[in-house]
Amino acid sequence: MDIDPKLLETLGKNPNSVAALSEWVNKDSDFQQHSEEQTIARKFYADPNKNKRIYHYTDMDNLDSILKSNSFYLGSINDMNDPMEVKYTYNLAKEILKSLGATATELAVFNQDYKVTFFDAYIWSFSYSDYNQALQNYGDIALSFDTQQIQNSLASQYTKPYFENMQIGDGYVFSLKAEYNLDIQKEYITSVMLEWLRAYRGLRYTDTLSIANEIRLQCLKALFLFSLCFKRYKYHQEEEIRFIVEKLTKNNQLQNDLMFEGHPKAIANITSNMLKEIVVTHKNNADKRVSELKRILERNGFAKVKIRLTDLDY
Repeated sequence: MDIDPKLLETLGKNPNSVAALSEWVNKDSDFQQHSEEQTIARKFYADPNKNKRIYHYTDMDNLDSILKSNSFYLGSINDMNDPMEVKYTYNLAKEILKSLGATATELAVFNQDYKVTFFDAYIWSFSYSDYNQALQNYGDIALSFDTQQIQNSLASQYTKPYFENMQIGDGYVFSLKAEYNLDIQKEYITSVMLEWLRAYRGLRYTDTLSIANEIRLQCLKALFLFSLCFKRYKYHQEEEIRFIVEKLTKNNQLQNDLMFEGHPKAIANITSNMLKEIVVTHKNNADKRVSELKRILERNGFAKVKIRLTDLDY
């Protein structure tokens, strides 16, 4: 983008504007290395070649309806069970802003800023672990899937081939592994919030406002991606990965596939060959209901799915 030379001379007197522009235009800058979408996706990518099997924990009592409909419901990022999980990244961003010397006004602006941009994303959570005691809170059985097969299935549902002719309601599908390390979280968020602060302080002139807005949007997109995979350390035993369906939206309108009990959901289709095995825990005496589990599988066309008991002793 061309900027008037006289304005550049004026901006040159403002260290914030110089730093903001320098970090923004240099693809190798600290900001770009911590905020560019593809770079973030590669950093936190859940590589199917490293973990070929993943496990989704659910209750045996829910299994019949899942298999009967051949589908799972994916929850909206805007409707998570734990609101603090959604806010975790943004609360951390505000703490970092304070540490960078942000004023009360700047904090108030950011507080409004991150709420303006609307991302319509849906999450399907898995674990790398088939014997995860922490995740038994979410169910008494673990359903095993092939990681690449889940990616391919979701992509065939929501993404046009080669991303051509994408329409409102279509979506981009990607997987992220949860990052629980606070130092890594702070490293990425600090780089983004420093650029946000520099742009706010140095580029809010009429002639550079469009640049400030582009930097702002890049910051918000980066924070959004962080919010999808940054989690509090106390949950690290979950070893979670998330498949994300990020839908194209218009005028901040939800593009959910359906409302279920008042909650927006996207649908993930499954077939009998996608479910590889079921690991049964000791929770709720699920290990005493294996024969019932076999009947559920048989009447829904999943009779070939392997069943085994957890490796945990309790």
